[in-house]
Amino acid sequence: MSDVLEVKKKRYEVSDEVKAVADEVMVTKNMDLKPATIKYVLVFPGINKKTAARCMLSNPMLKLFGECDYIIQVSGDLWNKLDDDRKKILMYHELLHVFPVQNAKSGNWDFHIRSHDVEDFFVILKNHGVDWISDLRTLFSSVYDIDDLDTLSL
Repeated sequence: MSDVLEVKKKRYEVSDEVKAVADEVMVTKNMDLKPATIKYVLVFPGINKKTAARCMLSNPMLKLFGECDYIIQVSGDLWNKLDDDRKKILMYHELLHVFPVQNAKSGNWDFHIRSHDVEDFFVILKNHGVDWISDLRTLFSSVYDIDDLDTLSL
């Protein structure tokens, strides 16, 4: 199975770099997301003009063939412009969406997407301030040549 897929005008690449950043974030932030399996994908030139990154639940077919519970997609051109600190914050944000819950009756794991506490996650705002998203929006706007900075979603 190839680690690159091209569909229409998009290129999807499984990313060892994004995974490495995610792994580092999980260690430094003491995040235990087991038993969830996560795949990391860069999308070139980007997911769309309003999305820097997103965490998605795998549907049953993706679980069967992709053997993962979550997929974290990141806009590739933006990722390549971010410094290491911004990459870690963006990945931390996406990892906070991962929400495995053990079913009390069956003992099986159910996988959910955690919603934002506020516009962002409180823990990110507390540790990195509100400016991190403004900086990301400005960079996103310059990379993808858009004017509407308020529409960026994560």
